Amino acid sequence: MSASPQDLHRVLVAEGVSVLTQTPSAVAALPTEGLESLALAVVGEACPAEVVDRWAPGRVMVNAYGPTETTMCVAISAPLKAGSSVVPIGAPVAGAALFVLDGWLRPAPAGVVGELYVAGRGVGCGYVGRPGLTGSRFVACPFGRGANGCIAPGIWCVGAPMGSWITWGAPMSRSRSAAIASSSAKFRPP
Repeated sequence: MSASPQDLHRVLVAEGVSVLTQTPSAVAALPTEGLESLALAVVGEACPAEVVDRWAPGRVMVNAYGPTETTMCVAISAPLKAGSSVVPIGAPVAGAALFVLDGWLRPAPAGVVGELYVAGRGVGCGYVGRPGLTGSRFVACPFGRGANGCIAPGIWCVGAPMGSWITWGAPMSRSRSAAIASSSAKFRPP
C-alpha cells in the first residue's frame, strides 16, 4: 500500500511493473514519466476522457466494468485511443451478458438510453439481510441467462456500435416512470 501517488509511482518504476489495474482517479494522480511501457486497465469508477488522453498514447489501455454485485469485471473495452469524448465500458467478457432495457425490461433500440442489466456467471444472488433491496435490483433475466437472473446496477447506458456500451452514471430515480421517460431519449455523444 502506498501513502501517496508519488510513493506508488516510485514503487511502480523501481519494480518495473508492466501491467497495472487501478481506478481512473488514482491513475490521474500518477505521473506518466518512467511508466511508458506500462499496460493499464482502469476499473472501479467512470473513466474521464482526460485520463485516456493522458495515458493511452503509446501504451495499451483498456476500461473495464464490474459492479459490486458481480464477482469480477463483466465488460472490457478494446484498447482506448486519445481524443474520444466518450470512454466505453466495452463488450461483455465470456460468460457475461449485458442488456440495455427500458422500464418494462424490453431491449432498448440501439442509440436509445436505457438501464444497464448484467446477467450470466458471476452475478451474485442478492444482498445479505436486505430482501427489499435484493428484490428491487435482482430480477429474473427476461432472456434466460444466468442462474441468479440479472442485476440492475443502477446505471444509465446506451448501446454503441460494435457491441460496446457507454455508461454515464446512476439514474436520478429508480422509478419505472423515470426509466420509461429516459428510454425514449436518443443518445447524442457529448
